[in-house]
Amino acid sequence: MKLTVEERQNLLAKRLREEREKQHISQIDLALKAQLSQNIVALIETGKRVPNISTVFKIADALDISPVALLDVPSEEKETARKQIISLVNQYLG
Repeated sequence: MKLTVEERQNLLAKRLREEREKQHISQIDLALKAQLSQNIVALIETGKRVPNISTVFKIADALDISPVALLDVPSEEKETARKQIISLVNQYLG
């Protein structure tokens, strides 16, 4: 499943917020740990700013996760997409 740049940006924003909240870390605390401004963290989380790779690494390090966790489509979503495609093909051929 190939994502557009905008979809990847939205995915990163969503994952960042989810991971930060899962770890019970405020935007300010994350910003301090990642040596970024709180404003930058907020802009990335809302999809209003695209972080460069250095910023992604800083955020991932601050959250103690792999940068891939912020950028990749999870296996469950890939499996769901695969099943939907198979269903559509079966409907078409059926």
